[in-house]
Order: sequence, then structure tokens, then C-alpha cells
Amino acid sequence: MTTTPTPPTDEARLLDLWRRRPTLTEPEWHALYTLVSATLANRNADLIARLGGTREEYIQDFFEDKVLMLNQNNQELYHRGALAFYYERYLISRLRDPYIKHGLAPTEDDEEQSATDPTDDIEDESTLRRQLSDWLALELDSPTTETAATPQTLIAETLALDLEHLLTAAQDFLHGRGDWAHLAPDSDWIRLYLGCHFCPDGETRASISLNTLARRHSIPSYHTRAVKLGITVPKQQDAALTAFRRSYRGQWLLALGVEVDPEHQLEMTLALKILCFVALKQQESC
Repeated sequence: MTTTPTPPTDEARLLDLWRRRPTLTEPEWHALYTLVSATLANRNADLIARLGGTREEYIQDFFEDKVLMLNQNNQELYHRGALAFYYERYLISRLRDPYIKHGLAPTEDDEEQSATDPTDDIEDESTLRRQLSDWLALELDSPTTETAATPQTLIAETLALDLEHLLTAAQDFLHGRGDWAHLAPDSDWIRLYLGCHFCPDGETRASISLNTLARRHSIPSYHTRAVKLGITVPKQQDAALTAFRRSYRGQWLLALGVEVDPEHQLEMTLALKILCFVALKQQESC
């Protein structure tokens, strides 16, 4: 008589997927997200109420910040209760961080700060911006290889990347594709934040405040999202770099192979300016 094997419990499946995160397939990642969401769905309502936003947002944040990011600091998971403990600690850390805590209304300083970049103190930044603007306008509208000074040359010499690869990486990031598929649910507001608030230079398009964008497009937790994207950071240099490395834009730079530190400001500026140019070109309506 053949015995039908007992299917694994949800907890056993959760622990198995958690342990195998470095090698999970895309369907397995979706399964893990479903199990994590089900485990955390009804927990810590008091903390979430103090933070603002929805439980779905914080579960997704936790998944992106603590489950997707595989590094030596990730904890082992021995039972489902440990996951709930990690999640509670994560929410508490969000409450303690004055730059992430929702409910902390951005001040005028925050709004001004969010419209700057950790790389904006480079002396030749304005010249670089003008050159890139001219080059990329030509390249994106009518690609050519006949000009002597090309964006391809600058990118190859500075970043050791070709322009086509960099433009594809920017488009994938902005639309939540490929390696950035986990950002697909956030892609609409990411493009709005960059194309309508952060990247406009005031000449061809005026910058719209985050508060206005949030009201116009019903974007919840809009200041928290600015921190996640890396367009609002603490004022202290060390804290700013640490927060920026964790942000979406910081992770995008690291994925390109660009170091996020003061010694690589030119490389950071170049890559982020190109991300801005692509965002501005693709975001027609604000």
C-alpha cells in the first residue's frame, strides 16, 4: 500500500525557503513573500499605527530590507516566531530613526535637502551636467557615433561601462524590470519623485514639492518613500552615506559596480545624472 507523503506545513516551507534564499527561483521568492506576509499580517498594529502608513507597506519594506538583502548580517530562522520578532525589531528601529519615521513632517530644510544629492559638492558638477545634457539629448533622440566628444567615451573612461548598458540599467530600475522586479510596485512613484521633484533643473521643468505630488497622486507615507529612494538623507556626512547606500538609488549604484563613498563622487554623479536624464525623458506628466 502506497502512502501519500504529508505535505510540508507552512512553517516548514517558510523555514526551507528562508534557508535557501541565495538560490531561490522567482516562483520560490513569490512563495516566500506570501508566507512572510501571512505570518506578519496581523501583528504589531500598535507600532504601525504610530508609524503611519499601512501594514502592507511595512511588510513589503521589511521583506525588501531584511529578507531580500542577503549578507553576513542576516539572521537564521529556526521557527515562525523568530520572524515575528525580527519584524517587531525592524518596526521599532523605524520608529527610532528620525529620518525614516512616518509622521515626522518634512521641514523646509528637508525639502531643500531632498532636492540635492550626496555628490553635488563636486566643483565641476555644473559643467558635467551641461555636457551630459547636450550629449544625452543627442544620443537618446538620434543616436550617432560620429561626434568626437561622446557620452560613450566619458562613461567608458569614468565608469568602465558602455552607454547602452547604463541606459538599460536606468530604464530597468525606473520600470521595476529584471534585477529590479521587486521594485515594480513602487515604480510609479519612483518615476514621479525623480522626474517631477528631484531631477528637474528649473530650466525646462520646475520641481514639484513632495507634498504636492503626494496630494496630487495619493501617495501615502511620502517622506518615508523619499528616504527609501535616497533623495532625503541625514545631514551628517557619515550618516548620509550610510542611509544612501541602503536606499534604492544607492543599491542601483552598487549594482553597477560604482562605489558609494567620497572617493568616487565623480562616478556617482555621472551615473546618477544619467538616471535623472532618463527619468526626465520618460516622465512626461506630473
